[in-house]
Amino acid sequence: MGLKQIQKGILSMDGLPFDTGESPVVVVHPFYELYKDIGYPVRYLKNMDEFLSSRKGPIVTLEEDEYLTRTSVHYRFLGRNSNTLFIKTKLASPDPKDVTWDELASFIDSLRHGRKVSLVGGYLNGTIFGCLGVTDRKLWERRIPTQVLEGLTF
Repeated sequence: MGLKQIQKGILSMDGLPFDTGESPVVVVHPFYELYKDIGYPVRYLKNMDEFLSSRKGPIVTLEEDEYLTRTSVHYRFLGRNSNTLFIKTKLASPDPKDVTWDELASFIDSLRHGRKVSLVGGYLNGTIFGCLGVTDRKLWERRIPTQVLEGLTF
């Protein structure tokens, strides 16, 4: 029940992604503060768990190698199996470890089917400097339209 590589740098919980009519979601380090014992507002964790368990469209999670197994196990606990992909990131960064931003952006673009990419996770903090903000900027630079989902960021 481990992750399987479906193409260079792209790991999957259960096969290839497929279109469900929903926009793809990029999740950036969703439980970083939990892993670092810093803590979260309970509302964020509840919202994130409900979102992950109910979403049917493709979810691409950018996660540090160190936390990849913990995050994928949490997703499975929530019932999140298919249409769930992971990209290893560099330490304390959203930068992909095994692919370039261009390769990652191309993969994400292939999941859009003309829709905006939804962004959730952490660190946004109203700036372009947090991991989520950097991801938003990197996709924007590659002409991929995005939207940040309320209540699913920290």
